[in-house]
Amino acid sequence: MKRVYKGNNKVFWSSLISLSLSLFLLFFLLHLSNRGIYIQFGTPPPWSGHTIISAILILIATISISRMIKVRELKYFVIALGLVIVIIISLAFLLINPPGETKYTRITSPDNKTKYLIVETGAGRLYRLSDSGMYMTFVTPIRTDDGYLPFADNAYEIEWLSSNHFILHYAFNQDSRYKDYREITVHLE
Repeated sequence: MKRVYKGNNKVFWSSLISLSLSLFLLFFLLHLSNRGIYIQFGTPPPWSGHTIISAILILIATISISRMIKVRELKYFVIALGLVIVIIISLAFLLINPPGETKYTRITSPDNKTKYLIVETGAGRLYRLSDSGMYMTFVTPIRTDDGYLPFADNAYEIEWLSSNHFILHYAFNQDSRYKDYREITVHLE
């Protein structure tokens, strides 16, 4: 009977270590995203860094598993499965953030200490950017009517109380652009 895994050699153990590390980092990224924290490489687009790192870690895990497997057919299956998972993640990212349809608005506090990013794709999301710019934290959703993008349309006002406390007034739909403004109070520690 053929052995599925290559035993006691450097390739096996280095593959096992890289597999373990990549799985640990994938679960850590999942933990961060469940807490609303996304790694990024500049803005926009948001959480693309998070998605890219996840895809790279999945590819590393796939390569690690395939290097440990001796049976050729199983090795090809594992590689194909890893590529399918990366493609699905990439397509899901593109569906959530369609290129050209996503609008970004940066907001900076009057004292230039705190930066925020509003992402609009029909529904809005407010994020607080880290001082380093390496990650951002989800703050609150922004609800509008029928995909209206008030921040891209400049139909908003900000009432700053401090760099971490402000009231965001915005138009709910195209008709309320000059009348009714909705408001969100943001107060962060």
